[in-house]
Amino acid sequence: DRLIEPDKIVISEKEVTLLIDYPLNKPATFILKSETNGFTKKQLVQEISKKYHEIYNEEEKTATTKTVPLEKRKGIINRNETDGKYGIWGHDIGDLVLSSIEVYQTKDGKIQLVLGIES
Repeated sequence: DRLIEPDKIVISEKEVTLLIDYPLNKPATFILKSETNGFTKKQLVQEISKKYHEIYNEEEKTATTKTVPLEKRKGIINRNETDGKYGIWGHDIGDLVLSSIEVYQTKDGKIQLVLGIES
């Protein structure tokens, strides 16, 4: 609700590659596609959030070492490292904050997004 100019198109390409590497031991890339004239601020934020939720859900499904529930953690309350598809460590999804999106153009002209995620 507090996003300034949520409907402003900030990337005019209809397809971008999203790199998610924090807090993952095994970084992931995703192709995001826009059915309109590019990506708005709101659309980017929603797509990034959706991919993070997918990653955390897939991690829980594929991990043999499960996430210790918050109420059972001792000492530092960070999330334990799990051994699923992505190897998430250190932070629950609710701890993460999107602080920036860096936009790069690769040598072959494709657009790649690199996230600044804080916790």
